[in-house]
Amino acid sequence: MPKLCPKLIIEGTRLTFKTELAFALNEHARIVGPRKYRYHSPVVSGEWCGFTNTPWGRGLINFEPQELAWAIETYHAWIHLFEHLPYYSWIVDRFHLSTAVYQKRANRLDVAFAWLFRSGPPAAACGIRKPTAVRRPFRLCRRTSGLP
Repeated sequence: MPKLCPKLIIEGTRLTFKTELAFALNEHARIVGPRKYRYHSPVVSGEWCGFTNTPWGRGLINFEPQELAWAIETYHAWIHLFEHLPYYSWIVDRFHLSTAVYQKRANRLDVAFAWLFRSGPPAAACGIRKPTAVRRPFRLCRRTSGLP
């Protein structure tokens, strides 16, 4: 079997276990191929709060409006890393959609990611795929027997 080098950006709605999904896919033989040794490819996360020196601080998703250029430059750096290591697996837990939605809701800021997924490079050249995790609506159930 040839070496598999997936590049997945996992986005989705709240409470869809995106991080858990990233870790599970990172060990699945049909996704990453057979392994001679038990190791995993890096899981990169847009939730990393690397813009501040505090736990749960600001990062690529929840940056301040004045940090927009810094955030976009970081996205470009990640894409360059994916491009420069084409035979490596990358699984990304939240990226552009999470950022766009958060920034629109929190700061009324439109973050343009058209450069990322137009038909040509960079994402297409890297072979990036974008699975989206969604929750099915659930119904509240009531017991009719009178028992708790």
